Amino acid sequence: MRTVKTKSGSCINAKGFTMVELLMVVVVGSVVASFASVQLASAMKEAHANDAVQLVENQLRKTHEKAMDDRTEYVLTFTSPGAIAIQYFRNGSLLNSGSVNLPPDEQFVLVPGFPTSPKTPDGFGSGASAIDFDQANGGGSNVLYFYPDGTVLNATGGPNNGVVYIAHPGDLASARAVSVWGATGRVKAWKLQMNAGVAQWR
Repeated sequence: MRTVKTKSGSCINAKGFTMVELLMVVVVGSVVASFASVQLASAMKEAHANDAVQLVENQLRKTHEKAMDDRTEYVLTFTSPGAIAIQYFRNGSLLNSGSVNLPPDEQFVLVPGFPTSPKTPDGFGSGASAIDFDQANGGGSNVLYFYPDGTVLNATGGPNNGVVYIAHPGDLASARAVSVWGATGRVKAWKLQMNAGVAQWR
């Protein structure tokens, strides 16, 4: 609203915006847009991290179930930066069944700030390797053997306990993990959270 003088000298209120009012609208709009952009980027990162850990968790559960349902031994091989090869045995031959890949911005990777032993997921390993299966033999293995009886074993037939870490490189807040108990085939997903400034897997 602004005041305008008529030819007769009287003042009337004219509808419209002054330059200062328009500038204020532009400034407020810019601030809101910047805030929304930051929030959107953060939400996108969170969504990608969740998609990545769900993909790994689901593939492990699916393979565990298929091994039991098909009465067939399945093999998963994890390869950096973000691939899982799926194979199975038939008539003594190891055949390819396909592969899955993490979203492009997520990897099997360690990020500075990860808790180390014994505060790793399920207490497996020392947090020194991104793909850290076969803890009974020192860890660091990238291969899991799924058997029809529901167990997940290593290459020598022992229970294969371990964990794989997933994150956006360099981004501690995006860190996720999935652990496997060899004796039962139990699979559990983990998220790294800050508690009073201390990183903890939950």
